[in-house]
Amino acid sequence: MSSLPRKGFTLIELLVVISIIGLLSSIVFASLDGARKKARIAKAQTELNQIHLAMELLFDDTGLLPRALPPSPCVQNPEIYLNDSRAGLQSTDGSFPNWNGPYMTNVPLDPWGKNYWFDPDYTCGATTIGCQGLTKTVRVIQSHGPNKAWEYGNSDDIVLILCAP
Repeated sequence: MSSLPRKGFTLIELLVVISIIGLLSSIVFASLDGARKKARIAKAQTELNQIHLAMELLFDDTGLLPRALPPSPCVQNPEIYLNDSRAGLQSTDGSFPNWNGPYMTNVPLDPWGKNYWFDPDYTCGATTIGCQGLTKTVRVIQSHGPNKAWEYGNSDDIVLILCAP
């Protein structure tokens, strides 16, 4: 009697292969998550630059910043979401003389689904993307960043500094 050659895999061999595939896929997914986060941050920075250009057009026509604020002093209150009519980018509430907009047809949401924010008294922190190591109060436009929280100082906010006293 001759023995037939064994065909197929043992259960242990299958489990080893499945665990190796699982390990490799988790490594790939982890690296993709980091790349996705970097891409969203880059998109937010690009959109902040586009919003800044629209704000410059608003200022050229009206001499005012969002919320009808004068350009000085550099640091002042109040804050406003940039899709609000009082910001003056998409529409006006009547407080902007010589308004000739819209300066943006649509102020987009940031990559995490939150509104962009004009903050004339933002306190930069060491980890804030866009503060370049400044740790003082500045005028910015901002995204609340990956954690979607409005924070000051050491946070993951993404800002574009407009004025630093």
